[in-house]
Order: sequence, then structure tokens, then C-alpha cells
Amino acid sequence: MLTRSLQLIIEDKVRSIRDKGFVKIPCLSSLRTFLQVGCWKRLGNPLVFEDRPSLHNPKSVLNSLPMNYFCSFVIANLVGWTQRCVKRSPTRGTITGPIRSHTRGGQLRNRPTTYANLLMTYFFSFVIANPAGRAGRCVKRSPIRGTRTGPIRSHTRRGQLRNPPTTTPASRHRRPFGAVMIIFAIFVMPTPSIFVEMVPLMITLMGSFWILLTFLSRVDLKIRRFPNKGMFLLLGVVFFFSSCQKEKEETLDPGQVLSELEDHYRFLLEHDTVFLPRSPERPTVGIKDWTSGFLPGVLWYLYAENEQEAWRNTAHRFTMPLAPLKSYRGTHDLGFMLYNSFGNGYRITDEPAYKSVLTEGAYSLASRYDSTVGAIKSWDWGAREGWQYPVIIDNMMNLEFLFWAAKTTGDDRFYHIAYNHAKTTLKHHFRADHGSYHVVDYDTLTGEPRWKGTYQGMADPTAWARGQAWGLYGFTAAFRETRDSTFLRKAHQIAGFITQHPNLPVDKVPYWDFDAESSESTPRDVSAAVITASALLELQTYSQRQQSDHYKSVAHEILTNVSNRYRYNHKNPGCFFLDHSTGHLPGDSEVDMPIIYAEYYFVEALIRYAKYAI
Repeated sequence: MLTRSLQLIIEDKVRSIRDKGFVKIPCLSSLRTFLQVGCWKRLGNPLVFEDRPSLHNPKSVLNSLPMNYFCSFVIANLVGWTQRCVKRSPTRGTITGPIRSHTRGGQLRNRPTTYANLLMTYFFSFVIANPAGRAGRCVKRSPIRGTRTGPIRSHTRRGQLRNPPTTTPASRHRRPFGAVMIIFAIFVMPTPSIFVEMVPLMITLMGSFWILLTFLSRVDLKIRRFPNKGMFLLLGVVFFFSSCQKEKEETLDPGQVLSELEDHYRFLLEHDTVFLPRSPERPTVGIKDWTSGFLPGVLWYLYAENEQEAWRNTAHRFTMPLAPLKSYRGTHDLGFMLYNSFGNGYRITDEPAYKSVLTEGAYSLASRYDSTVGAIKSWDWGAREGWQYPVIIDNMMNLEFLFWAAKTTGDDRFYHIAYNHAKTTLKHHFRADHGSYHVVDYDTLTGEPRWKGTYQGMADPTAWARGQAWGLYGFTAAFRETRDSTFLRKAHQIAGFITQHPNLPVDKVPYWDFDAESSESTPRDVSAAVITASALLELQTYSQRQQSDHYKSVAHEILTNVSNRYRYNHKNPGCFFLDHSTGHLPGDSEVDMPIIYAEYYFVEALIRYAKYAI
């Protein structure tokens, strides 16, 4: 019970650094007092270990008594009981470093408390000395003449030290004290980061035993009556290190996650009614909603993985209701609506009926192209905003549909439309730092930009997270289809902007806007993260070794963290596997909730991850 209580205390203190695991320190529930004095806040994140530090030979100077005095002083100050943490000097009546001797005539004033403190000090020196192979030399005088202090025998006889060089005269305390600190920092702790990590761990250990021994003294359990005090302390060490365990490392098994997704969506195999979910806020939408093609696309991906006829039939059943969209010319999102559904179906099955729908749909999308502007118009609305010809970064995602149509039909017009749109976007949508505007409005007479800003982002100059992901994905696909190096260069620049952004959280799941406040209350956007991961997994195939490894590493982190920490925990999850996406925060729409397009790109990224055997 005590172990669990302390684990909960420490887990609460270091929750923000759980991405790399942390050490659980089970001791006494009384350690709450030790934690409350503020030492954790002063020391930062004390229990994060990238590599366990190892003690090197700290030389014989570590065995001098000032080190022991210093350690007891640090412990006492952090606990807040400096006045009570007193110990006797080897030379009667002298001052040992920062702690005055509270003795008179060789007698201890506060025997129970001081006895516990001294045991703590001896134990600390024993822990440091043993790894260096110096336990036999780390000796000090017992406050009770002729007795043994824990695992180290007293080297005294009638109050005299047998080995005077191991102690330091009171008049020379300052110089050895400073030397000890320097050598401790140089030889014991290889790097400052390890020093910062190791010291709090040792202080926690020492403080825990200090509290334990103090408690035993107060209840009048005389430690000196134990038959073997060394065995008592040894058992404490074994208990501590056997209980200190690193949190289970989070891993990613794409096959396992895809299997879980298959189980998650299995209920659709026997679902009689076809529905198109978007989010818990919009449980079902019509076919003209821009998200209508994502669930059919997920089902086609799952069928491609398991090749079971039931999944093919279900994917077909959810895809066919979208067929009327082939003649719909009122949106630029036909790539999302048709290519994700019929496009995946045709790629996997070669069904001629799917090809027919796609071909007509491509002509409908091409009808929105204006040669003066050199881009496909995104929205037909916007008069209230004063827009003439708005083009959004999202539109890059629909070009893949047109490139496919050019190859399939042999009509080069599709290729030129898609290529020109990418070139126009490359020229006008990006700032000097390679961040993207969300919307660019063009003059229909001159083709020049009239205004640049945002509709779904935080402000016009900021970087809306999903918009950056759309651009990365779109230019990566544009390079695949055209082999134009300018598109590849832009994809690398966008990837650098995202992965190296100073406001990107450590788990690589961005805030809804890269310029939003960095805080726990700021909504994340899982959809932006998984779109980025999917794009990086393709982009790494067009990159040099070092850059490729970096992209793979970031994609791995994103998918691992999303898979382990961002699942939708609801008793009736429906079609939603992931949580914490953000649709349109300025419009207070679909904020911090599951959204269907996050599911689609998550499944796609997992398949790509497995394909490239990362």
C-alpha cells in the first residue's frame, strides 16, 4: 500500500515527461513531506533517464569525511530539518562544514534523531564508495565508541581515529570540500545532464531511509538492537532497486494496430444501413460533405490487408452511394470524396464500374480550373469576406486525382491543370520560413493575389497545423507524379518547418495551430499529426540516408504516440478509433474530438510503415 501511494505521488509530479519513461520511487508514504518542500521544482525533471549513469572511480578523495558531511547537509536542507540534522565531529567541539556540532563532552543532545541521521550519512557514503571499490576505506567514527556503523566497521579505539588521513582537520575543511565537489562532478557524473538526474535520485533514496529510521526511533524501536544493522540496510537497498522500474516502453506494431482497427470496424460488416460519419458532433453527413469518402477509404484499406470477401462487400456497399458525386461541380474536394473511396477500390480490385465514376469525376473537378489564375477554385462562397477566387492549401490534396486521370485516360489536360495548380500554390502560398497561408484570394482579371490569410487558423500570419500537413502531403505526391525537383525541395522545406518547429510538443502531435499557446489546455490536432506521418513515410523514400532516417524517426514517434495515447476511450466509440483532432476552432466546430479523416490517414500511415519495414 505504501509503495503504491508513493508511486502515485511521484507519477503526478513527473507526468509531463512520460514520453521517455520515468522511474517509480516506492518508499514510504511519509515521503510526501519530502516532496512538498520544493526540491522537485528546483531540480526540474529529476527522474528521466535516457541512459542509466554509471559511477566511475571517484578517487580516494571521495572517502574523506567532508563528503559525508556535505551529503547529510544537502539532505537535511531539502527536507527542511537542518536544525535537527546534527552530527558529531570527529574532533570534539569543532564545526564540520556547514553543520555545527551539537555535542558536549562526546554526548549527543538529541540521541534518537541524531542516531537516525548518522545511520543515513553512513549509508550514503557506503552507496557511493562501494561502486568505486572503496568501501573498506570509507570509514568514520561512530558517535557511540567502539560500535559498528551499518556495513562499515568503526575504525576507532577509545575515541581516536586509526586512519587520520581519511579525515580532515577543521582548519582545512574548505579546500578538501571544494576538491571533493569538483572531482565528484568530473569523475562520477560524465555529463551535467546525468548529474542533474542522478543527484535527485540519490537524495530521494537517502531521504526515504532517513524518514524510515526517524520513524523507527520515534516509536522507540532501537535500531542498535537489531542483530545485524548491515543486513537491515542491505534489505532496504534491495527493496528500493527492485522496486525502481522504468515505465513500460511504448512500442509500435503496425500489424497489431491494424488488427485492432479491423476488430474495431467489424461491426460494419453486418450493419444494414449505410451511413457516413464525420465526428461525434456530426454522427452522419450527406454525400456532398467533403468528408464523405473517408470511411469507405478506411474499409478499402482494411480489405487490402485481410483480403476477406466480407470486407470487400462492406467497402463496396459504403462506396456506391457516392457515385452521384461524379457530376457534382460545386466543390474542389472531389479528390477526398471520390478518389479516397472509388480510387482505392479501383486500385485494389480493378473494378471497371469504379473507373467510370472516377473518370467523370475528374472532368468535374477540372471544370473548376481557371487558366488566368492558374489554379482550381476552392470555395464558391466568400462574398462576405470579399473574396473573388479563394484557393486553400487543402486543394493540394486533390491533385493526385487529376494525375491519376491523366495516366488513365491519356488526356494531358488533367496533368497540366494539376501541375499548374501546384506551381501557383508554390509561388504564392508560402512565407519565407516555409510556413503556409491557409487561404490566398486571387484577382480573376490579373491572376495576382489580392489577400493572404486564414479561415481555420488562429490568425493570418500563423501556421494552421493541418494546413501545413496538407501542403507536405500534396507536394510529396506532386513530386511522385511529375519528378519536378522544385516540388521535392518544397516538400523538404515544409517537413523541416513542421519537425523542427520550436512549438512542436515532444510527442510530435501538434497544437491545432503551430503558433497557439503551448499549454495542456490548448487543443491538439491528431489529424495533422497522422497526415504528416503518412507524408513523411513517402517522402523518406525520395531522400538521402540521413534525412530519410530523420523522417522515419519522426513518423515512428507520431504513430507510436498516437497509437498508445490518443485513442478514443468511449463506451460507444462507433467508427472512431482516435481522439483529440481539431476541425475548425475559430468556428467552434469539432474541437478536440474524433474526426473521420484522422482515421483514414492513420490507417494509411500504418500500412506505409509496414510496407517500408521501418
